[in-house]
Amino acid sequence: MIRSLRHLRLTLLAGTIVAGAAGGAQAQSVWQGGAQNNQYNWDLASNWSTGAIPTSSSLVEFAAPYTTYLPVALNGPTPAQALSSTLTGSLIDLKGWTLTLSGTNSSAQSFSGNIGNSSTTQAGITFGGAGFGTQSLSGVISGATLVTVDGGFLNLAAANSYSAGTTVSGGTLNAQTAKALGSGPLTINSGTVNVAGDETVSSLAQYGGALNINSGNFIATNGATTNGGATSVSGTLTLGSASSLGTVLLQSGGKIALTGALTVTTDFANANAGVGNAYKPLANVTGGAVDAPTGTTMAIAPLTVALGAVHVGATKSATFQVHNTTTAAVGTTLRGAVQTTGLTDASLSLKDSGGNTITGGGDNFGPIVAAASSGSYTVAWAPTTGGALSGQSIQAVSDFSNVASATAAVTGTAWNLAQASILSPSGASIALGAVHVGDVDSQTLSIENVGGASQNYAYTEGLDARALGPTGSATVSGSINNLAAGSQSSAIALGLSTATAGAIAGSASVRFLSDGATTSHLSTTTLNSTTFSLSGNVYGYATPGALPGAIAPVVAHVGDSASKFLTISNTAPTGGYYEGLDASFGATTGAAVANGGSVTNVAAGSNDGGANLAVGVDTRTAGAKTGTVTVNFASDGATTSGLGTTALTSASQTVSVSGDVYHYADPVLQKAGGDGSLVETDATHYTLDFGTVGKGGSASLSLAILNQLYGDDPTGAFTDSLGGAFGPASSALAPFSYDFATFDLAAGQQAIGTIRFDASGGPNTVFETLTFSPTSTDIGGTSDLTPITITLEGTVAAAAPEPSTWAMLGLGFAGLGLAGRRRMRAPKTA
Repeated sequence: MIRSLRHLRLTLLAGTIVAGAAGGAQAQSVWQGGAQNNQYNWDLASNWSTGAIPTSSSLVEFAAPYTTYLPVALNGPTPAQALSSTLTGSLIDLKGWTLTLSGTNSSAQSFSGNIGNSSTTQAGITFGGAGFGTQSLSGVISGATLVTVDGGFLNLAAANSYSAGTTVSGGTLNAQTAKALGSGPLTINSGTVNVAGDETVSSLAQYGGALNINSGNFIATNGATTNGGATSVSGTLTLGSASSLGTVLLQSGGKIALTGALTVTTDFANANAGVGNAYKPLANVTGGAVDAPTGTTMAIAPLTVALGAVHVGATKSATFQVHNTTTAAVGTTLRGAVQTTGLTDASLSLKDSGGNTITGGGDNFGPIVAAASSGSYTVAWAPTTGGALSGQSIQAVSDFSNVASATAAVTGTAWNLAQASILSPSGASIALGAVHVGDVDSQTLSIENVGGASQNYAYTEGLDARALGPTGSATVSGSINNLAAGSQSSAIALGLSTATAGAIAGSASVRFLSDGATTSHLSTTTLNSTTFSLSGNVYGYATPGALPGAIAPVVAHVGDSASKFLTISNTAPTGGYYEGLDASFGATTGAAVANGGSVTNVAAGSNDGGANLAVGVDTRTAGAKTGTVTVNFASDGATTSGLGTTALTSASQTVSVSGDVYHYADPVLQKAGGDGSLVETDATHYTLDFGTVGKGGSASLSLAILNQLYGDDPTGAFTDSLGGAFGPASSALAPFSYDFATFDLAAGQQAIGTIRFDASGGPNTVFETLTFSPTSTDIGGTSDLTPITITLEGTVAAAAPEPSTWAMLGLGFAGLGLAGRRRMRAPKTA
């Protein structure tokens, strides 16, 4: 219920309040105040047509002539300044009037009913005033309604649709859910607006106060205008057109989506921008620029950070500041970053106003108000090389898109003392390396004036070097005078004796001086002296042992490997100062072949075990083979002297090889005469078919076994002889039997035996298998060849065939002939 209170005013302008529940019967109460002394008192029952104070579900009307005396708080006994829970569930239709709730209230009030405006005339509801407490509305505000907050706290907890806008001129408005602010414009003159969900307003006008977008997407469709105030964005601020705001605080994780530029008139702080060289003022800002007002400028002073001259190894520093050169009339505050991307020289560093070195690249500054400066930054230089700084600069970037960055050049010059770099050999302990016995072991000392660690030769003094007396086997000669920076000299030489194999040593000293006679014009400065310990090793060559002049003849078959290994030995003395031996094949002649093998680094006094280099004869064809193979040698220092390999051209040796290469015997079976047919399936499978023989009759076939000649051995001189045996025993093959004499056939010879079929029993067809196991023999021994199987077949007829049948069979056998084809047979595998 609305109760009256002194200093509280409930005002209805140009309309009627209608309160009632949504649905159900409504009790109509007509305001009739004004006829009595208490005509403004809401809580006076006689001011209502019903004679009772309206409660929920009441219909309250304000009509002429009583609108002159709208209810005000005068002397209610228990007044309330806000819409209370007494009217829970009511729908308040403003009907074009403006309702103002103001006064003093010490307790929070909640109203869950809806507030609307069914009139086309804009209505309004105003909250606040001095001492106004907290009003919470959980119902929907709709229609052409203007919500105004002048003080206290107003909590909007519903998705509202009112369209006349929201004006905050004091107090705090908490938009606790999405769409709480309706769809009209939001105007903030003072006070605070807290946003907790997605909002879409037609525009944003901010002349003071604070807008805190704590979460959600706050959209101002037509953009924003400002004459002050601060906007804090932890959620998303979306501006639909070019806009301006006073102070914008883009919090960590907050976002701004622009359509056109956003002008920030006072201060823009982006917590997402990063630090120093990684500073990105528009981080989390999309769609447009963030500009400062015209006339906002920034500079670094001085424009040149001049470090002057400094010696290498010393430190020099100079200071600068970032200035906000904006006039006080413009009044823009600047933030930004000092960036060191232009300080590419590693000897330059940046320190903050407290003298602390800034690591990670750059530092952030601000806020710097108009016409003020940052603290002093320091550029420190500790050069490690001589020369003038080139292209070095410091840059300051601001948080505004239209404020040009400021750049200051960093200059200075450093001079190097001369510095000796011993290019060859290196180090104070100089190993002159390994040499062979009898070689000249003379090494020059190559020295360059590098001017410290720098290669900037234009700023380095000359170098002097003086050789002092040697000791032991070492010798030193020569000197260097005023060697220009970047130049080299080999005027100082060292040497050792190489008369015998072994280790040699000595020492010598060189003193270095920095000479400014033609550069800095400073007096000569003694730098340092270096004592060189000289050492070297003298190595003897490897000595190959003698190889056999000829290899014993080999006997092999065509396609076999016919080779023998050579033993490679290094007969040089042991003791560590003689190199290893390499061996490999050179040219071959005749039918000699080599396996392509090689051996490396056979130690002095050792051999390779005879398992690497093999020689033999070519077995691709049969015949007597001879030829030679050359073996070349090299002295190998891989694990001794480190001198690489030296060809021992005069030590090459030639080995003669010879051998006989034979073909395996090539057995071929052929019909030499008699009955039946002999058919070859393949080289090791035949079928002997005696056909049909009358019961009691018999048939026989003469079988020729030929040791066939090869094309490359037409005389058979290099083809094995053919032997072999049949199995099983003849007695085990009944009704078949065979008769072959023992044979040993030279190439081109054949042996003939008989195979017989006795037609007993039956009538039926019988099969048996006869196996011929051939052997191949030469001077190297005997080898088993792949067995040949003969399938024996014969049919026993019920009676002997007619004479005419025998005649036809005879003609058929005669037609088969003794045709045979050439084939190769591999030796039988075990």
